[in-house]
Amino acid sequence: MSGNQLSLFGLSIPHVQAQVIGPSPSDSASAICRVDKLEESLTGFHPYLTMLRRLGISEEAMPGPDDKEAALKAMLDGIGESEIKLGWVLSETDVTKRDLLSAGSQAERERLRKALAKVLIHSLAGFSGTEEWHRHRCFSPLPILLTDGALYLAENGGGSGPSAFWLMDAIASYQGEKKLARHPFQIWRLIVAPETEGNSRSAMLLCGDNIQKPIVRQEIEFTDFLLDGETMLYASREEHQPGKKCLIILLPSEY
Repeated sequence: MSGNQLSLFGLSIPHVQAQVIGPSPSDSASAICRVDKLEESLTGFHPYLTMLRRLGISEEAMPGPDDKEAALKAMLDGIGESEIKLGWVLSETDVTKRDLLSAGSQAERERLRKALAKVLIHSLAGFSGTEEWHRHRCFSPLPILLTDGALYLAENGGGSGPSAFWLMDAIASYQGEKKLARHPFQIWRLIVAPETEGNSRSAMLLCGDNIQKPIVRQEIEFTDFLLDGETMLYASREEHQPGKKCLIILLPSEY
């Protein structure tokens, strides 16, 4: 590279010399302004430059503009377990949580999942009651209605996948079984075991007051559900319209 070229992320542009003749403050300000505009123009060549800097990535560690995989890995380093920084990336760039999860190692995926889980837990805590019922179409002997909170969980509870509607589908699929006919009000628990070396995230779906002797028990060999441990949902058979029963799935805080 010649002395007249400045290279950034593999791109060569003419080097700008800011010369100030004399002590004039206005000339100095003009020179600084020209350099600032050059700096601003460089961000157009790198789609994630501004965000990576905001995340604290050093200039030495900055990936090239055409290496999206390296950019995603750098974002993972910058995000850590911070739900605030994660929000920046997801709301201000075209990067999705699936992009970030696919780029990370097991340890990086686990860190990101914890950040996503913090966002979900914080959001779910704000639901109390529901403003409307949301029809969930699936295979079930009863119409399925979701509260605002249950819908939010279904839409945002997935990790690598776009949603966790499968959980609502699973609850709905058991409603035709005789063993649930005597239980118009049901307590459902999804208990998730975290990913470990050599073992994927797995879960167990239980229905009943007594988890030692559940009415329903379903083993789930793999799940991308965001939350570790126990997530509880209520399901209640109600007469939503005269003479017509339905199943309402809701968060405990909405009961």
